[in-house]
Amino acid sequence: MSLLAFFIDFPTVNTYGKTNEEAIVAANEALTGYLLTAEDYHLDFPNPTPVNDDAQPASHVLITVDTDSTRSDDQMKRLTGQVLHHQIRR
Repeated sequence: MSLLAFFIDFPTVNTYGKTNEEAIVAANEALTGYLLTAEDYHLDFPNPTPVNDDAQPASHVLITVDTDSTRSDDQMKRLTGQVLHHQIRR
């Protein structure tokens, strides 16, 4: 059995795991990756959708995913190089 993890406010961010723990780790990685990419391309973030546990289907479980989207100096250097390379290749 696989557990699907998705984000109401970010419909293109989906992932899964075979256990709750795997799904949560995968969700954290997927959301962090999306947020960093959105920041790189200056995408706007939607306003958060109000959460109501009672309104969710019985098959859905709401969880909180904490992300750490801080970047080290090395990551920033790699990112800058990738963005410059992308801009040059256009």
